[in-house]
This record gives sequence, structure tokens and C-alpha cells, in this order.
Amino acid sequence: MRVCALVVVAGVAPGIVCAPIVLVAGCRRALERVPTDRLGWKPHLKSMTLGQLALHIAQLPGTVAGFVAAPALEMPSEFTQAAATSTTEVLSALDQSRPRRKTC
Repeated sequence: MRVCALVVVAGVAPGIVCAPIVLVAGCRRALERVPTDRLGWKPHLKSMTLGQLALHIAQLPGTVAGFVAAPALEMPSEFTQAAATSTTEVLSALDQSRPRRKTC
């Protein structure tokens, strides 16, 4: 499996999109195995639910690409991860989040 490293030169990261494209296939295989009836399960009392964790992983490729493309970022003071209600919703979020082009 080929994974491109994030290379930052003078604030520019030209190779960031490559890694998510390669890794999305592996993420999809893992997320397909998340059981819908267990989305409310928490690995620890202070952890997010499995549905929140799965949705977080599904949204990461688009989030990272958005961070790199934005000229400036404003982080919210508080963040609450939404929870998925089905495995289909998680896979749909992954498809929407997936970068569409390869740059490296």
C-alpha cells in the first residue's frame, strides 16, 4: 500500500490528497463491518459511541482536505461529534468525504 506523506513547504501541502485516496478503501472495509445494532456501544464511559467514532473516521478524508484547502481555520470552542444511526449512513458519509482527485 502506498501512502504519501504530508509535505508542508512555506504553508503549502501539495501531497495531502494522495493518502486519503489510498486509505479510503481500507476504511470502507472496516466501516462496512460496524454492526448497526451496536452503534450506541461505548468502549469506555468517557469515550464516544461506536456510531460517533465510525462517523468521525468516515468524515476524516474530507475534513483533512478542507483544512489544507482553507486559507485560515477557525476552530469552534466546543465540538460535539454527531452519531450515525446506521452503517449505511456511515458509508454514505465516507463516500461524500472522499477526495475526488489524486494529486501525487
